[in-house]
Amino acid sequence: MLAATTTDIKAFMNHFLTGTEFDRFLLCEASIKTGATYIIDGHINKEFYDTDDEHMDPRRIYQYWSACRPVAFQIIKGSRPPLAMKIVLMLAPEQMKDFLQKYHILIPEQIAGLYLNIRYEHGTLNLSAGTALTIFTLDKTVEHMWDEMLSQFFQQIGITLMTD
Repeated sequence: MLAATTTDIKAFMNHFLTGTEFDRFLLCEASIKTGATYIIDGHINKEFYDTDDEHMDPRRIYQYWSACRPVAFQIIKGSRPPLAMKIVLMLAPEQMKDFLQKYHILIPEQIAGLYLNIRYEHGTLNLSAGTALTIFTLDKTVEHMWDEMLSQFFQQIGITLMTD
């Protein structure tokens, strides 16, 4: 399982809060601690939307980061960094399909979710990967492939990861 830190905090936050690189991830939850603690629940309130809206897709239960990013940016922006921040993103269904095809994984219904956990506290930014499977298995192929994909993603956007 990928567990890393980065010293490229400013570059990471620039990509994360003002860029579009993370926009196709889904936001599961966010907790941002500044002068107050803000909790963002990424679940879609389907009753808010019209029946023909993209949010009504039954495969999606969370908002895209692109929809929540401006709110998070408003909370975080300013002269001081947040005291702490914890954000859980999930790979969206469309990207999940691409991931499965790229790594030749044949049983998509066994993957409940592929996650990116972002934690900032005491001036340290930690990034970790997570997988949720619907079955018990000792096979770590999906976990390793997700770690590889995230490592490549961070390399492409110029974020250096330091692993233990």
